Amino acid sequence: MNVYFIMGGFILLLIVTIIGIYSYNTLSNCKLRLDTTFNELDEVLIKRWNIIPNVIDSLRQSVGAEDALVKELMELRNALYDSLANDEKITANTRLTMDIDRVVLLTTSNVNVKNNQTLLICLQNIMSLATEIGKKRRYYNLAVVAYNKSVEGFPTKILAKILKYNVERVYEPDRDEKFEMPKEEPVVKPKKETKPVKQEKPKEEVESLEELAPPTSQPVQQENVQPQAAQTQAAQQVPPAPSELQEQIITLNPKE
Repeated sequence: MNVYFIMGGFILLLIVTIIGIYSYNTLSNCKLRLDTTFNELDEVLIKRWNIIPNVIDSLRQSVGAEDALVKELMELRNALYDSLANDEKITANTRLTMDIDRVVLLTTSNVNVKNNQTLLICLQNIMSLATEIGKKRRYYNLAVVAYNKSVEGFPTKILAKILKYNVERVYEPDRDEKFEMPKEEPVVKPKKETKPVKQEKPKEEVESLEELAPPTSQPVQQENVQPQAAQTQAAQQVPPAPSELQEQIITLNPKE
């Protein structure tokens, strides 16, 4: 009896150990992938974050320091980005995306903002990072989905509670990071008054046909034709030469 009890306990301990190792490896791999993808995303977000001070300075020159958008950007940028947690970084970048969208719309309504070349260059630099941010964000969201499944699924959920692994937030901004600069409307130039052009009268149809007709061959001179006709007529009038039989008849019956 004791032998079976010991063997049963050993088998149960072995099963629990295998499940524990499997759960730990699954959680570790998902957590590692999550951290790696977020670090890659964060590198691009920091590049955009570092451009914001230049955007703030340019806006202050155009619309003034008391503008609500300028104050919101200053408040957002004054936060210590490195000290923020991952969720707080996602929240800050979501707000930043919305504020950048407002700046782009402001370029269409405010002439001073539209003519600020420094601000336009900053916005173009931000837009150049938009495609890379979107790509890294998709990889990060896929890693978040896989990690959350491992945290909430069985049997990894038990070990996740022991290790204090919590569900992570998916980075889904209110809109895509890809912005489009407003296109300038083409300037319509006034049409110049054109003087009526005098149309030339069409040439007569006979003249056009004469020009298109191929050159005819030169007429045959009549001087050369007439002698040939006379020769042929004379040849017809000359009697043929008498044959040998006719010569004999003539000699026998001479004419008087």
